[in-house]
Amino acid sequence: MKKNFFGIASTIIVVIVLVVILVVLVVNILPIMGNPTTVTTTSIINSRKGNRVVLMVLVDNNVYDRRLETAWGISILVKENNTCILFDTGPSPEILLHNAQLLGVNFSCITSIVFSHEHGDHIGGIDALKSYSNNTTIYVPRGFPQGLLERLEQEGFNNIVIVNNTLQILDGIYVLKPLYGPPWEQALVIETGRGLVILTGCSHPGITRIVEEAVREFNQKPYIVVGGFHLIGEPVEKIRNIIEELVSLGVDKIYPLHCSGDLFRSILEREHPQRYGGGGVGLILDIPE
Repeated sequence: MKKNFFGIASTIIVVIVLVVILVVLVVNILPIMGNPTTVTTTSIINSRKGNRVVLMVLVDNNVYDRRLETAWGISILVKENNTCILFDTGPSPEILLHNAQLLGVNFSCITSIVFSHEHGDHIGGIDALKSYSNNTTIYVPRGFPQGLLERLEQEGFNNIVIVNNTLQILDGIYVLKPLYGPPWEQALVIETGRGLVILTGCSHPGITRIVEEAVREFNQKPYIVVGGFHLIGEPVEKIRNIIEELVSLGVDKIYPLHCSGDLFRSILEREHPQRYGGGGVGLILDIPE
């Protein structure tokens, strides 16, 4: 009996040791083997440590820097050290080039162009980048029209990525998975130690929905939201509700550009002045780590 008892005890000990080893392997190895387009938010903030990120609004229909031309549309340059991402291109290559030159922007730093969606006031300025097409990757949301993809290829942009899921394009900088408005639309997300910086084009799926998706995807609070919110002509009560939703989500600073509307801007400035960022073409934001 004693011999059987010790044999059984030894077997149990071996099984326990094997289970412990298996748990360690699952916890430490399986995350590394995941889908490469799946967002992992652990330690990403540290990967940007020491990297200065600057946002420059190159195109917008709101006046800010009076040297620059306004146009109905939006384009925001994201610069991290010597590498740049262009988020949308506005409606006109001439205006994009004009404003970039006055702001001292050299397009040779651009390695990625992110189109929020397919509308002309967001993609019409692409011809300004033709000279850099060989060194540039364009990210478009799912559902992007085939005719526009073919036109981009004809212009020499052969590196085109159709985004279906959240995708990292630089350390701590991501294209958020597209949401349907219509049309399909994607946002740009930058991780910082203070929370997420979220760039939007028109917010056809809804600005609150986009921010909620970013929070869910990254499990971090929103820090800054900047871009178009698609709220021109909406009633006061709806605009107030959206502002309160953004505040309740924890957004610290809101920069309503492009199609956000004067009513949204005025209500936000009056009722939440500490969160109102204002801005327009020529706005420059230094993003903390």
